[in-house]
Order: sequence, then structure tokens, then C-alpha cells
Amino acid sequence: MSYTTNNNQKKTDGKVLLVEDENLIGWSIATALRREGYAVILVESGEEAIEIISSTKFDIVITDLKLPQINGFEVATVVKSQCSSIPVIMISAQSGQTTQGVKVHQAVDRYIEKPFDLNEIIEITHRLISRSSAKVVR
Repeated sequence: MSYTTNNNQKKTDGKVLLVEDENLIGWSIATALRREGYAVILVESGEEAIEIISSTKFDIVITDLKLPQINGFEVATVVKSQCSSIPVIMISAQSGQTTQGVKVHQAVDRYIEKPFDLNEIIEITHRLISRSSAKVVR
């Protein structure tokens, strides 16, 4: 859901959990989403993500595939077990069979391959949150 303030600055409501262990990538995505008005919580491991998912409601989860110990697939599975309507975006630098596995993994709504355009992540985030909100309203 978005609205325009008096100074024509676009504001977007939505809480994002971002799981990324590469500092620069995590900071870049979080900064871009915050500029769009999203509240972003950035964590660096699957363990942290699973811990926070159990106590906080998010509108979307963006997770890297390759994380230390608990990978993005496991994070996505926990997200969907908590609330199946929360969209999950998986990002990864891996290609080939891993890419195919992500694309068919039931807990992943969208896959984005690194390197990516930040505008693509913003657009997909907007779209998935809007779609998820529309399902709840109906």
C-alpha cells in the first residue's frame, strides 16, 4: 500500500525482513527499500532470521540462498510454515541446477539472480506485497 505526502514524496507501508550475509549487498538493498518507505530489518544469518520470524510479522522476506549454516531454502520454509501468505524473494549468485531448484521450490515466490538491479528488487517487492495484501482483503 502506498500514498503520497503533501510534498509529493511517495511513502510505502510494509515491513521487510532482509537476510543477507554480504554487508554491501545487504546495505544496498536495505537502503533502496527504506528510500521507498519500507521498514527494513536486516539480519546476516538464517539463524537470526528464524529467530525474528517467530516474534515479528513481516509483509515480505528477501533472503539470500547461500547463508552460513541455515540456508535460504530453510528460511523460506520456516516463513511459509508461520504464514503461507508472506511472499519470499530468493536472491543468489548461483546458477544452473541450483537456480532451477529455487524456481520450483514451493516456499519461494520469486527468484532474482545476482548481479541484479536494485530497481528490479524494489518493483518485485512492491508487486508481491500488493498481491499479498489483495489476497488478505478478499
